Amino acid sequence: MRWLTLALLLACSGPSTTSPTTTEEGQTAQSGDQGGTSAQEPSEARPDPSPAPPVRISALEPRRQGVGLRLQMRGNESARVRSQVQVERRAGETWEPVRTELLLRASCEATPGECLELEPGAELLPPPLRGEGQCCQDCEPMAAGEYRFVALSCAPEGTTPHRIASAPFVVR
Repeated sequence: MRWLTLALLLACSGPSTTSPTTTEEGQTAQSGDQGGTSAQEPSEARPDPSPAPPVRISALEPRRQGVGLRLQMRGNESARVRSQVQVERRAGETWEPVRTELLLRASCEATPGECLELEPGAELLPPPLRGEGQCCQDCEPMAAGEYRFVALSCAPEGTTPHRIASAPFVVR
C-alpha cells in the first residue's frame, strides 16, 4: 500500500521546475528525468516557456570526408533553432562537449545568423563535420568514440533553451 501512495504522490506532484536536458532522438526532458544527460549548461536560468521545436536531428553514416547531419522540421508551424550545433562525446554515463564548429548552413561559404527560422517541412543538409571543423581542409579527424549532435532552440534571453539530440553514432 505504501508503494501505491508513493507512486500516486509522484505522479500527481505537477510539472518540474528544473532546467531542460537532453534525451535521445530529439526529445527534451527535465534534468530529473532519465535519459542522456549532458555536462553542459549548469545554469540557474528558468526553462524556455515555449514548446520544444518539433525538429528531428540525425547523423548520416560517418565517412572519410566527415559526418553529415540532417535536420528535419516535423511540425505544422515554423520554429526557431540556433545555427550552431553542439557536438557531444559519450564519457561513461554522461555526454561531454567537443570543441568544434558545426553550423546549419547550405554551404561553407554561407554565413548564417544566430538563429534559423524553419518552416513546416523544411530539411537542412549542411556540409559534414570534418573533425574539429566543418569546412576546413586540413582538420584532424574525429577521435574514435560515440557522439551525438545537439540542436538548441532560440530561447528568450534569461531562459535555458530546449536541447534536441540525435541518436548516438559511432566514429571508428
